[in-house]
Amino acid sequence: MGALELYTSALSLEPASHTLLSNRSLAHARLNEFVPALADAEACIDLSPSWHKAFMRKGAALMGLNRHTEAEAAFAEAVRLSPEEAAAKDAWADARQKAAMADLNTRVLEFARHKQTGAALVKAGEYDEAVREYAAALETMQVLLDRLPSTDASPIREKVRQCKIEMERELENATSRKADRDAQSIPLNGMSDVSS
Repeated sequence: MGALELYTSALSLEPASHTLLSNRSLAHARLNEFVPALADAEACIDLSPSWHKAFMRKGAALMGLNRHTEAEAAFAEAVRLSPEEAAAKDAWADARQKAAMADLNTRVLEFARHKQTGAALVKAGEYDEAVREYAAALETMQVLLDRLPSTDASPIREKVRQCKIEMERELENATSRKADRDAQSIPLNGMSDVSS
């Protein structure tokens, strides 16, 4: 009989044991069964909301489910409840880093989508919409820069900064084309082209 079966059997005799729920959560996690691991961790929290280990189990299950932002919050609560616990601090730092990377990946994809849409709109002569897409791409790029540590010595920050400069040029170009098009569509001296 494995650990999971033993804890399940013990819980049938003592269903309100937060320790048994915590241990079964760990057993599930070790088997990569993160949904039941999370359920046991949450039940453990319900029974013992001030026990840091319950939040550690919840954070571990959430990490296994790639729900890093939620895991970060669970580990933060574990640290709040037990500030001296080194494992909680390490897990919190790891979750923060993974949550930031997931956010960066999402932002990079969002930037690429806005940039590609803007370029297609410029080709189609739809400058108003292109300007909006390029502005959205720049806003996304600024969020990326803000999320990266200012002391980041890696080439990532420099690449993002260079992309932002390139995007500013593309926005300027689209804005200029829009202004040229708008200027051509305004009749001189308020007169219309219509001949009588």
